[in-house]
Amino acid sequence: MPQKPPITITHDGITDTLAGWQRRTGIPAETIRSRVNHQGWPVARALTEAVAAKFAKSNKKPTPAPKPCPPMKPHATGQGVVRWTVGGREHSRYMGQWGSDEAATAYRRFQMEWAASATPPTATSGRGLLVCELIERYLDHVERYYVQDGKPTSEQYGQRAAMRVLHALYHDSPARDFSPGNLRVCVQSMVEQGWARNTINQHTWRITRCFGWAAGQDIVPPDVPARLERVDRLQPGRTEAPDMPPVEAVLHADIETVIKHVEPRYPHRAAVLADLIRVHRLTGMRPGELCRMTPEAVDRRGRVWCYRLWVHKTTFRQIRKREAREIRIGPRAQAILGPRLDATPAGERVWRLPPRGPKGKRWTAITAGLYARYVRDVCEAAGVEPWHPHQLRHRKATDVQVLYECDDATAKAIGDTPEVARQVYAGRPEKAVAERIAWETG
Repeated sequence: MPQKPPITITHDGITDTLAGWQRRTGIPAETIRSRVNHQGWPVARALTEAVAAKFAKSNKKPTPAPKPCPPMKPHATGQGVVRWTVGGREHSRYMGQWGSDEAATAYRRFQMEWAASATPPTATSGRGLLVCELIERYLDHVERYYVQDGKPTSEQYGQRAAMRVLHALYHDSPARDFSPGNLRVCVQSMVEQGWARNTINQHTWRITRCFGWAAGQDIVPPDVPARLERVDRLQPGRTEAPDMPPVEAVLHADIETVIKHVEPRYPHRAAVLADLIRVHRLTGMRPGELCRMTPEAVDRRGRVWCYRLWVHKTTFRQIRKREAREIRIGPRAQAILGPRLDATPAGERVWRLPPRGPKGKRWTAITAGLYARYVRDVCEAAGVEPWHPHQLRHRKATDVQVLYECDDATAKAIGDTPEVARQVYAGRPEKAVAERIAWETG
């Protein structure tokens, strides 16, 4: 698929991309694009007016830059020494006679180890790092690893939650001495806090993952994570930890109720949200995939349209396989979506809310979070049981399963594996099958 040329802006005789203007002005590229395309600002103002303090991303911790390698300095003993601090503890490593080839070679090796791990190499003396120091290094790795499109993924928050449990119990213990018994204590602590079984199992994996990463960095012996992996996960019905109720497909009647009650004071905005919900129900894609749709991403040449995504939850798998996620769009969804695609400028998102008043100029791109809040608020106003937009994906899977009685067909319809389609999305198809058989034969 050919790459779309980047958007450029010309000001004061300089033509550059949004990313280039961000580097020149310090104003985020997304802010510049919103000012010019959505708010109607002149280019000069968009590129010169500072971002208001209340809109600055001061509450978000930026991805930290790799720590610089500490220099080698002469020691009173005549040797070269490198000192660095982690978690308030000072570490040192001696490189050999100061000024010798041996010291230069040892320091070069130290620099390569530092660059390869993006964290300080493990001290060679004492009992090694404490758990609190390991957590500090591991979270540095997490902030660099779990990133997509330059933004942190939700896994970062899950990793931090698991590390808080580990830190609360064993922050002052040597990392190399962490045992399966210690991991079971962490599990029991989460059970006593009333956390759900699946959440506890996910955090158990994350703690094990932390020590697995540490073993790869030569911080703990390899047998530490190997022994932790043998700790049994909590099984349903065999633990005090509760199980969260399965997510059910939203009822068609509840969907229609929300469509009727959405944004009653602003019909032009209500029409956008109603079409968004209808297309979502007919396609069964993930909310984030639908909200990111742009006109050029939809191939309308065939009888069935194809929406191709190069960025979604399995992006790294796509990069490895060099393939896009393809979502098929049938005639009923085409009838709703077609006018929206025609009315959307190239490069803009299809699902945008127009200004509330006639004098407004700002269009609001609908994100997955904003979409969920609208649905929740309308459910409360309409007096129906609240549901989440992701339940429309369950609705699509259940409808296809009832119609075709085939896991493979359901998986193809929602773009997932047959196992996930059967266990997560399709609800209880055997109930519908039993009812049909009873109706036709009984």
